[in-house]
Amino acid sequence: MLVRGVPLEQVVDFTGLSLGEVEALRRGMDN
Repeated sequence: MLVRGVPLEQVVDFTGLSLGEVEALRRGMDN
């Protein structure tokens, strides 16, 4: 899953998701 501390841009490149989708997933993990 998404690793904390990894730049969002790197996650976007790795997963192919949009920046908004990555941010939403990260917010979901925090809750």
